[in-house]
Amino acid sequence: MSRDPELKSENDFPGGAPALAAVATALARQAAMDGAVRNLAHGSRLFRVAEGWQSRVLAEDPRAIVCATLLELDRAMQDETKRVIFLPWDAMMTADGIETVCRRHGATKTLFWEERLG
Repeated sequence: MSRDPELKSENDFPGGAPALAAVATALARQAAMDGAVRNLAHGSRLFRVAEGWQSRVLAEDPRAIVCATLLELDRAMQDETKRVIFLPWDAMMTADGIETVCRRHGATKTLFWEERLG
């Protein structure tokens, strides 16, 4: 059986799997940012993202820090090398706690908070 030249695997994608991952990350970020936003202190923004492929892509993005507690969030807010923070649905924090941590730091970050549906 011959392979259709129009069908491409991720390895045939221009730039290979890393480029495909970058496209998926950009799509996931855009989809999350199209939803409601909660503006936080110092220009930080909090977006909700539904559990699924988009949240997995955002959590696996090497440019993001994953935080499961307010202490981890506090450390991430101090990390000048990362501007994106991912909060899993089971993170031990509330929206008020997130806002308090953001107020404490002068950094501007983009936060994606996963929400479990159902």
